[in-house]
This record gives sequence, structure tokens and C-alpha cells, in this order.
Amino acid sequence: MYCEHCGGTMTDDARYCSHCGGQRRLRTEPPAVPDDGATYAPPPFEAQHLDPDLIGAVRPWVRYWARTFDMTFLFLAVGGILGVVAPDALDDKVFGNLFGFVCLAAWVLIEPLHLVSGGTTPGKWLFRTRVVTTDGRRLNYEDALMRSFRVWWRGMGVGAPIISLITLIAAHEKLTRNGVTSWDREGNFTVVHKRLGPGRVVAIAFVCIAICALIAWGMSLED
Repeated sequence: MYCEHCGGTMTDDARYCSHCGGQRRLRTEPPAVPDDGATYAPPPFEAQHLDPDLIGAVRPWVRYWARTFDMTFLFLAVGGILGVVAPDALDDKVFGNLFGFVCLAAWVLIEPLHLVSGGTTPGKWLFRTRVVTTDGRRLNYEDALMRSFRVWWRGMGVGAPIISLITLIAAHEKLTRNGVTSWDREGNFTVVHKRLGPGRVVAIAFVCIAICALIAWGMSLED
């Protein structure tokens, strides 16, 4: 069968298109009410209406900024803990240079916990983005871990400055051309986007301001 949004091929049991993320509209008719008068209860997915906020678009920049927010939240959390238990740690040049690499690698283990529990992360939730399987289920930890590792390796270039830029550009080009990243295609995952309304845009702006204020406050303490 083919996706009614982008025309890409879909499996018969897929809820979301692996190319554009659009949700499939099921046109199945419920069976007749049984003769014994019992009320028919349709399966959960068949009873759902298509969410009007769903967007059948790739949206690579939304995905990039959602991950950037996730990493920023992690950096601030770890930095805050270090500021309490080891305030001089970041003053060490070697540790300071490795801090970003360690946090980025740690996110490979932390992100799957979010995806398993809620199908999203703090950054993805802020941008109304979820990661599910092509048939609409949440990821299990093993699959989510493999996805996070592939993103870290192929998409983020393990955080190495020049390599990371190259891998990000390559991932952006493949996503916009094919409608799906290599790690989502191989794992049979779909990234589902919802429309960002004015309220959510205001919330994102507020979070940005709060982050900048928090960073400025932290730098003032160092001085």
C-alpha cells in the first residue's frame, strides 16, 4: 500500500509512514452488533480519530533543535551537580574539554529511558515530537538504545567538532531527500510531529530566555 500523504510505500499494518511521518487513516467498518445485544467495542486504534495537529512533514530543523534542547538540559543538570559537589572540576582544562563528550555519550544511555517511558524526551516534548515504531508502538529499551547509539555515531559524530558538522550536514541531506534517516529506516521507527501553536512557540521562547538567564547567572557566580 501507499501513503496517502506523500505516496511512499507502507506495510499493511503500519500506523505511520516511515517516509513522511503521516498517520494512516483506517477505513475499516466495525462489525455488526452481536445478536445477544452486547455492545460492540472497536479496537483502540480503529476507534481513534486522526489527530488534526499531526504534520506529515520531515522537519529536520525541529528535530535538530529538539535534540539541542535535550543536550542543553543535560549540560545544565550535570554542570549544576558538579557546581555543588566539585566546584573546581570544570576549571581543569582536560576535564573541561572532555565534559561535552562525556555528556553526549551519557545521553545515549539516558535518552532510551525517556523514549521507553513516554515516547519522547524533554526537548522533543517541547517541540511536540515523538518517536514510535512504524506500527505506532513505543520503543523497547534495546531498540531505543540502538537508535540513540546510531544517532550519536552517525548523526552527531561522537561530538567531535569538525566530524560532527560533517555528519549533521550528511544526515540533514539524507533526511530531506529520503524522508527518513538511516537509523530510523533500519530500526523501523517513525518520528511523529505535531503542529506548534502560538502557545508552544511562546513556551519555547520562554525556555530559551530562562536558559540564557541561568547561564548568565552561573557565569556571574564564577566571577
